[in-house]
Amino acid sequence: MVPVLMLFLLPVGGGIPAGVLLAHAKGLAWPMTTGLYFVSDVILALAFEPVLRLLVAWGRKVPALARVTAAMKPPWPGAWPISAAPERARSPWS
Repeated sequence: MVPVLMLFLLPVGGGIPAGVLLAHAKGLAWPMTTGLYFVSDVILALAFEPVLRLLVAWGRKVPALARVTAAMKPPWPGAWPISAAPERARSPWS
């Protein structure tokens, strides 16, 4: 189970498909595989959330990070619709 969890913990790349294939090869049932994936999500959230909050705090104080933050904001309210049907979808910025 630990190798499957370790593959699920890869934040990028083929960790999830490889973890599912390894779980299948090791004979793990799908509920156990789903549980391991959930545990990996919780671990990653506990690891990355403080880092992201720290970056947000630094983004308010460090000019270079503030410029990156400004560059990532939408150019006008509603510029990035939630779905392909903007007449039915509400923008989170409006």
